[in-house]
Amino acid sequence: MTSPRRRRQPAHGARVPAVTDAAVEAMEPGPEAAVVVRISLDGVLWLALIVLAVALRFFSLDRLPFSEAESARAFAAWAVSGGSVPDGWPGDVTAALTSHLFRIFGSSETVARIIPAIAGSALVASFWFAGRYVGRGVALLAGALIALSPLAAYTSRSAFGFALGGLLSMVMVLSLLAYVERPRQLPAVILFAAFGLALGSDPIAISTAVALIAFVTVEAAWRPGGDVGEAVAAFRSTRDHWRPAALALAVTLALGVAQFGTGIDRLSLAGLRQWAGMFDLPRDGLPWHYQLSLLLAYEWPLLLAGAAGYLLLIDRWRRSRGLSLVQRLLAVWATVAIVTVAFATRRESGQLLLLLLPFSLIAASLIQEVVSRTDWSILRRWWPAVALVLALGVYVALQLSRWSHGGPFPGSEKSYTVLALLAGVAVVLAGIYFLQRNRPSFALPIVATLALPFLVHSSLSLGLRDGAEFAADSRGTAGIAAFRATVARAAAEAGMPATVDPSLHDPLAWHLRDVAVAFGDPTDGSPIVTAAGGEPPAGYEPLGAPWRISESWVLDDFDPLPTWRWFVYRKGYGTLSTMDVQILVPAQ
Repeated sequence: MTSPRRRRQPAHGARVPAVTDAAVEAMEPGPEAAVVVRISLDGVLWLALIVLAVALRFFSLDRLPFSEAESARAFAAWAVSGGSVPDGWPGDVTAALTSHLFRIFGSSETVARIIPAIAGSALVASFWFAGRYVGRGVALLAGALIALSPLAAYTSRSAFGFALGGLLSMVMVLSLLAYVERPRQLPAVILFAAFGLALGSDPIAISTAVALIAFVTVEAAWRPGGDVGEAVAAFRSTRDHWRPAALALAVTLALGVAQFGTGIDRLSLAGLRQWAGMFDLPRDGLPWHYQLSLLLAYEWPLLLAGAAGYLLLIDRWRRSRGLSLVQRLLAVWATVAIVTVAFATRRESGQLLLLLLPFSLIAASLIQEVVSRTDWSILRRWWPAVALVLALGVYVALQLSRWSHGGPFPGSEKSYTVLALLAGVAVVLAGIYFLQRNRPSFALPIVATLALPFLVHSSLSLGLRDGAEFAADSRGTAGIAAFRATVARAAAEAGMPATVDPSLHDPLAWHLRDVAVAFGDPTDGSPIVTAAGGEPPAGYEPLGAPWRISESWVLDDFDPLPTWRWFVYRKGYGTLSTMDVQILVPAQ
């Protein structure tokens, strides 16, 4: 092909380099190349989800005072950062990393909670990698369920190790699936390193490790020629896989056994110790329905969808309808989580993250399956019924919010509220009856519209509002800062450290860490901090009124109006446990 442009002929005998047509066209001025930027909807949704998760977990981390358990953990990390290892040092990965951060940035509530906040945000982001195995839509929905989960957000805003345990759980699950899909060195090393860290982390990571061991054992025994059996055979026969994996496991185990540098005389694996402690006797004093109440009060959308999906998986597995490898893994993981939560005798709200992780993936898979089989065009004719149900629901919610804060509920208002509730139920039942197979097109928009504000409100209230939250155990009160200043002033005026009752060590040691105090028997003339209600020792008098330093509340039952009052106004009802302390000074 020749160029249509006429070219000058070179002089006789002159040597010129050969110029191709492409080179000539390249040298010619032309229009600027258009820059095409492709924006993926999937990428935008993931970015928005991660930003939302980070905002829920990082915004105003020091907004609420520590609970008693948080205070004990933070004080232990602060003591280790100063070179001493106190009795009861948890020694897990989160506590150890927090102690290092205290050395660098100083001690504060924000620094004590930063590792869980980072781990909780990374946990939501890790669901992106699960899209390869469960589908992009399922992974996005599961990540959204965890991002908006009130209990998952709370564990990420508290100075506990549960958030990091949840992240390690996802890392182990994803690396195992990656290795089974295609045996390689990198996923094997990541799996064994995460496994070693799990043994030194917390009960959530340990329980997930138990589930993965059970899954691999069952799969390799029942399906020796299956994907898991072949992956195990490849791992055992490939030195380039098991040697670096064994080295990664040894290094992380050594760190965990030594409790991350806190002394050779304290050898143990914190994760295993905490996991075994979940089943210690005697049982705690919480109601038998404590965990179930937490799920119903904070996580009912995920509980209902996850439980339905789990029962469907088990039924299909029982009928030998050919579950995929990922589905079998989720079924085993969820089963181990249910058994662990059911038999735990020392219960904490953060332990439920173990159940929420597999349930989120199972629930998202079920929702996608239902959505894909539904004819959504029918909703065009039924949208007035959906709008009517939502309007009736809003009316009932407003009426309950109006009258639940106290006072009599007038008979006429109560009648209208009951009629609106019954009318909404009747419309829903009629829609389900007439739509038959396409009933999800009617029910899912209603459930989603109700669940979204519920999750957002519960997440914000649990993490940012100083209200009654039985998921938070004994939560410190806002007056703790003024109490600390009063103790410091009393010690300065006395010219000697204040003496604090040793029984108040866990709730007060963190808050008084920089104040001149000593826990033990009082010294003559020193101010005393003791539990309120008793008679002061001879020669002492109270310094002002007692101070309320913490409150705890347990949901005893689900009485409609008081329960709604708690949900809207975060005002507890029933038994409210408080801890009051008194400052005593020498009588004048």
